[in-house]
Amino acid sequence: MISSSLLALATLLDVLVCMQSERPGFENITSEPKHASKARETAISFGEKLFSTQNYFLDFLKSKTPAIRSATYSALKSFIKNIPDAFNEGNMKTLAAAILGAFQEKDPTCHSSMWDAILLFSKRFPDSWTSFNVQKTAINRLWHFLRNGCFGSQQVSYPALVILLDILPPKAISGEKFFIDFFQNLWDGRNPSNATNPDRLAFFRALKECFLWGLCNASRCDFA
Repeated sequence: MISSSLLALATLLDVLVCMQSERPGFENITSEPKHASKARETAISFGEKLFSTQNYFLDFLKSKTPAIRSATYSALKSFIKNIPDAFNEGNMKTLAAAILGAFQEKDPTCHSSMWDAILLFSKRFPDSWTSFNVQKTAINRLWHFLRNGCFGSQQVSYPALVILLDILPPKAISGEKFFIDFFQNLWDGRNPSNATNPDRLAFFRALKECFLWGLCNASRCDFA
């Protein structure tokens, strides 16, 4: 099953690459057992080759099965975290458009892993926000996502908004217009017919946090 394979790959990279690099004393590479070092190097080499030959897993994001798309976001997150060198000048534009444009994802079961990939990618590669037509591919999709109440993932998506604002590079924010559009679309999606009380609470908490963030970062965003 594709989703299981992608999740297994993500877990393998986390175990062989991330957990090894986070061990105390890892900076003293000579103290690392040879078999552990070899396993990590093999995992990175295999991962880079697989990432390239499988078109960066982007074809799986087009799957009609939500579980496959969710697993793909998890795999992308693992590559961002563990093998950042796999993201380079040759593929950055394509990957940035796919990951930062993921707000077109409508299935709420995918949104937790989607946000994980978007936020980590934005933090690790802030210049990616200027590597493609961000307004058309990412920002407009974000507005649509907010207008539709996050397609039912309010309790997952609303808490992520202030984190996204804090990660966004200032040059990707077009000053006052960005925030007018942000809050207008956020407000328009405030009350979908199936919203629960926890959903509404998540909305108002996000509205407050994002508004306060905007006030505190007005000069940074060049709209004071």
